[in-house]
Amino acid sequence: MLTLGKKTEAASYLCRIEEIDFAKKTVLVHCSGIKTPVKLKFNEIMSDFAILSRLSPQHASWVGYYYGHYYTELLQQEITLPNFAFELGESKKRYTILLQNRQGSISYLDNLTNTLCTKRVTDILTTKELIMDFGSLEACYLGFLAGIAASKNKHRRIAI
Repeated sequence: MLTLGKKTEAASYLCRIEEIDFAKKTVLVHCSGIKTPVKLKFNEIMSDFAILSRLSPQHASWVGYYYGHYYTELLQQEITLPNFAFELGESKKRYTILLQNRQGSISYLDNLTNTLCTKRVTDILTTKELIMDFGSLEACYLGFLAGIAASKNKHRRIAI
């Protein structure tokens, strides 16, 4: 279980993750203006773009990462998978995802310098300064890709 303190660097975002319980497949989210945190199942938070887009990119990447693990479990159990459509909209952040190559690396555009960069997903997620310059939905998607990759390579888990 991942538990976070109340004071985080994500204070400027409207929502923040307080706890992720992988055993119960739940995420405890605190949203600004609501006294009581909301407990959502992995499927619920991944389909709630209003909450995902109001999380910091780092917190959104954590949600994606744990959902990627969960999604892989569902694939292995051959259960009917929940509908999962992920649309990345126009982001006003510094970086924009362009593609994932055959090796699994992500190519993204640096909107500030107009240059193309390519890095491994795990390198992006583990560099806080980098992940924070993606939009929240893009960060969630990157976490999802990293979670799937880590599930397939259980001996190569990453620390996020």
